[in-house]
Amino acid sequence: MKKNIWLASILAILIFSGCSDVSRESQNQSIKIPGQESIDTIQLNTIRVKPKDYGADKLSSLIDNLESATPLSADESAALFYKEEYNPTITFIYKDGTKDIFYFFENYDIWYLKTDEKHYYKDADFIDDYIHGEKVDAQFVPIISPEYFELSLKLAQEQETPDIPFAFIYLVRGNIEYNEYTEKDAITEVRESMIHNMKVYQYALQSDYDISDAELSSVINKYVSDTLNSEEYIEYEKDLEDAGITLQQLAEKYKESIRYITITNKLYLDKQIEFKNGKDKVGDKVCKSVDEYYKTFIEDVVYTEMKNYNLDKFSSELDVAEKMYLGKYGGQ
Repeated sequence: MKKNIWLASILAILIFSGCSDVSRESQNQSIKIPGQESIDTIQLNTIRVKPKDYGADKLSSLIDNLESATPLSADESAALFYKEEYNPTITFIYKDGTKDIFYFFENYDIWYLKTDEKHYYKDADFIDDYIHGEKVDAQFVPIISPEYFELSLKLAQEQETPDIPFAFIYLVRGNIEYNEYTEKDAITEVRESMIHNMKVYQYALQSDYDISDAELSSVINKYVSDTLNSEEYIEYEKDLEDAGITLQQLAEKYKESIRYITITNKLYLDKQIEFKNGKDKVGDKVCKSVDEYYKTFIEDVVYTEMKNYNLDKFSSELDVAEKMYLGKYGGQ
C-alpha cells in the first residue's frame, strides 16, 4: 500500500449540528432483532464484518444488549439533544437487503440510542463495549520524518509561496524512498495524483466545503500545538533553530497546503459519515466499505462534474515544480 506523504496529516473541522425533534413518537416499542440467521452483515461505525467472523456468542450478546435498552416516553425523548453526525452507529444488514440502524449519543454523560423510526431508548452505555464511544473523526498529527523536515525548511526559505514545489518534491522523494519508484515513475505518479487531487479540491470548493481564514488559522494553531507536544518535536527543534524560523512561521508558509488538506478532508469526512449512517449506494452500486463508497463517489460523481475543469494553469505550475526538482534534486 502506498503511503500518502504530506507536510501534515489531515484534521477534520468539527462543526456539530444537533437536532431536537419535538414531534417524537410515543415510546412503547421495545427493540426486537430478527434471528441471527437473517443477518448478512454487522456494521460498527464504518467497519463491516460477517456474522461468522464476528462470532455467534459476541453477536448474541450484542443483540441482547440492544433488545434490553429501555424505551423512553415521548416527553422523555423530547428532552434529549441528538448530535447526528459524529456519534457511533451499529447497523444490521439483513439478507433481504433491509437494515436496522441504531444511532448512539450522549446527553449529560448518559448514553442513549435512537432508531430510524424515531424511537428513543436509554440504558445504551453498552456501546462502549463495541465501539468504545468512538466518533467518526480524524486526528491532525505531524508525519514528516526528520530527514524530510530539513527539506521542508529549505524549501520554505527558498520559496515565497512553497506549496506546490514543496508538495511535488516531497511526494516524488517519498515515492522513491517508501514505494521504491524510479525517479521517472515517481514524477509521473505525483503529477497524476496532484491533478486528481486538484479536481477533488475544486469540487469540494464548489460544494461549499470551503473554510474561512479564521478557520484556517485555527487549524494551523492546532497543528502547531499538536506538534510542539509530540515526541517527534525534539527531532525538529534544532533544525528550526538553525534555520531561524519558528514552527508557527513554517506552518504559515504552508497554509495553503493545509487549507487544501482540510477542505478535501471535510469532503471525505462527510462521505464517511454518510456511510456510517447507512448510505452505501452511489447510483446503482452498493459499496461494501467506506473506502469503496468514497472512491466510487469520486469516480462517478466528482470526475463527471469536473470533467471540463480547466487545469492549464495548474499544469503549468507542476511544470515549474518538476523543473525545480530536476534542477536541485534530480538523480539523488
